[in-house]
Amino acid sequence: RALVLRLVAQRLQIAAEGAVLARIGGDEFVAVTEQLPLPSSAELLASRLRGALDGDIDIEGHAFDLDLSIGIAIYPRDGETAQSLFANADAALYRAKHEGRGATRFFTAAMDQQLRERRALERDLKQATGNGELFLEYQPQRHANASIIGFEALVRWRHPQRGLISPGEFIPIAEESDLIIEIGEWVLREACREAATWSEGLQVAVNVSAIQFRRGNLQQLVGAVLHESGLAPDRLELEITEGVLIENVSRAASIL
Repeated sequence: RALVLRLVAQRLQIAAEGAVLARIGGDEFVAVTEQLPLPSSAELLASRLRGALDGDIDIEGHAFDLDLSIGIAIYPRDGETAQSLFANADAALYRAKHEGRGATRFFTAAMDQQLRERRALERDLKQATGNGELFLEYQPQRHANASIIGFEALVRWRHPQRGLISPGEFIPIAEESDLIIEIGEWVLREACREAATWSEGLQVAVNVSAIQFRRGNLQQLVGAVLHESGLAPDRLELEITEGVLIENVSRAASIL
């Protein structure tokens, strides 16, 4: 991961052509240009930065196909201070990420309200596990002969003011803020505890996000939860996405 970021930074630095470029954490970069006329020069800079990643990055025989999502804020139209410009560029980036891979979006006033609502939801989500607002629903899994062989555990959030919030709304927030680690652990513990009370032989399936797989201590966590719940290991099924394998095949294979 560190080597990929270094190679990406080198490509972006060349494409910046004198614009200020800095990595501000994780896989996020900020670029600043004073070239006139704006906003066309900012759009041209964004195009060059995206073009810098057109070709695959090859590392130790593995080819990485990367792209950028870009949010743009213009001075003084979108803010007169560095803080306001950065916040509004972040709001535009949030919209770009949710509109598909490789999108570029300029800040609009509507984005500011959306970002405020998202941050409020993120604050509430941090308290949701401790406040008992999360719960699980179990979707039956059937054999080809229609017999039930187990259940998939699906996390739900009942907000004290807003009621039920769609997983499609809060799961992306959890993944972007790393709250998915805490929530994923709670789901695993609760699902195994519940499954241990079912008839012998019924399985429980739990989804594991790419972030849990990459950052969480998954092997030790699964072992501890199975020991605590008393659930037989062959009754637990972990479901992962193909993204887990694509990121680092050798590490994923080792963990699996």
